[in-house]
Amino acid sequence: HFAELAQANDVEQFSVGCELIGTTGRATRWREVVAGVRDRFSGTLTYASNWGGEEVGLAWWDAVDLIGVDAYYPLTDENDPTVQELEDAWATPIHTSAARFPGCCCASESSATATLGSSTFDEAIAAASISLLLGAQ
Repeated sequence: HFAELAQANDVEQFSVGCELIGTTGRATRWREVVAGVRDRFSGTLTYASNWGGEEVGLAWWDAVDLIGVDAYYPLTDENDPTVQELEDAWATPIHTSAARFPGCCCASESSATATLGSSTFDEAIAAASISLLLGAQ
């Protein structure tokens, strides 16, 4: 139903699911779901996986067009990290996913754990995320 609504409204991208960790091990069933959505929607398909293991354990990533990672990786305990410190902290999760699936990995959600949510910190996270994601393409 939602795929048909997306198609009827010229939506460019559709997520077949989000953080359904209890079901993502059922690769055959997920391939069937993705195929059913493709029958109803002609745009780009993604699945939004959870960070911390689901994003590297899915056996059916090849069935979707973009790999989505809800990337809430803990990056630092510092209140005022530099962009370089954040880029270094992002390097492992982003580059690991990008190397495994070149050209199709995206952060579908991102944030960071910090004790201080200052605009400087938020801006540094955004800059580091954008820098690494663009560099990974």
